[in-house]
Amino acid sequence: MTHDYDCVVIGLGILGSSVAHHLAAAGARVLAVDRFSRSHDLGSSSGDTRIVQHLVFGGSAYTSLLHRALGAWNELEREADERLFFPKPALLVGPENSQLLSLALRGDSRDSKGLRVLGRPDLRRLHPGVSFTPSDIGVLDESAGLLWAHRCVETVQRLAKEHGAQLRFGVRAKVDWSRTTRNSARVRLQNDLASIEAGSVVIAAGSWVGQLLPRTLRRIFSVERIVQYWFEDDGFEDSEARPNHAQLTTLMLDRTNELHAVVPSLKQPHLHKVMSARGQSVFEQAEVERTVSISEQESIRRWHSRNFPDHPRTLKRFAVCTYTTTADDHFVIDHVPATSVVLASACCGRGFKVAPVLGRTIASMITTGRSPAELEPFRLQRPGLS
Repeated sequence: MTHDYDCVVIGLGILGSSVAHHLAAAGARVLAVDRFSRSHDLGSSSGDTRIVQHLVFGGSAYTSLLHRALGAWNELEREADERLFFPKPALLVGPENSQLLSLALRGDSRDSKGLRVLGRPDLRRLHPGVSFTPSDIGVLDESAGLLWAHRCVETVQRLAKEHGAQLRFGVRAKVDWSRTTRNSARVRLQNDLASIEAGSVVIAAGSWVGQLLPRTLRRIFSVERIVQYWFEDDGFEDSEARPNHAQLTTLMLDRTNELHAVVPSLKQPHLHKVMSARGQSVFEQAEVERTVSISEQESIRRWHSRNFPDHPRTLKRFAVCTYTTTADDHFVIDHVPATSVVLASACCGRGFKVAPVLGRTIASMITTGRSPAELEPFRLQRPGLS
């Protein structure tokens, strides 16, 4: 059968864009579509920054991916002649007996270079405005940094186009499962009522993935709603008294096993972002509450006042983002059984930092027909999803 494209990629967040980039670079005929406009802020690939760090909370399955991630981003920077990664140490703080600190102090995280354990005097030196408790210790990842998120997505999309991929935005696409086999797939573009024959399809639609799958697979995914808050330094008329955000680390505070990340802005040094590692889980996108309630705003103000009592700051803005989760909090990267469709769901907030590695790996799955052993923990058939 003659195909219109070698591969159709559905979803142009960071993962779908990376797959399209690597497929096109390998010479494949690629069509990549997204239901939303370019640079929309509804999913998990938008915004200012993403943290790259080696304090692994996902277990050994992610060790290889994380260790290769920084090299992959550096390679992209060279290819695009664009700066995407900004070195900035990451500091995890919490009671020594907390689950997160325990994970960071043993196993795969300790195999990473650049990790140091810090006591309270060192913590106060690094973050003098934070209210540390007597039981707090810190693990500092000196090799960590920040990715400029929206620039990363735009850069990978540009590279995909330069290699010949066709990118279309504002286009809804669905797989015609009744006409899809191990060797061919049919995709319907709902905007122009066209049908496309492709050798394979990659579904990388983020938290909209459930809407594109057969009913038997929809149940394994849920949607996590996360609110991001931006605070502005307040009350520092003397510029010398203002905290130097260029020297501050990315801070991850574990309080009663609830993790919040505090991330300096790359564009606006007087701002920093605060977000919880976990949010409200719903079954599908239609159930996501896109407004941020007054009680949510007051709650994060109280949290901020408790943890930063010496530095008054004003809540300037907030935004809701969503990402996909599974019952076991791990990625799903696998062929849909008996089809040429690859399901690529880099769930749980870890996907952005390893997207270039996963993009290359998934592209190799498509071009070679083989799934590498490192993806074994992310199969559809695994105990955590049964």
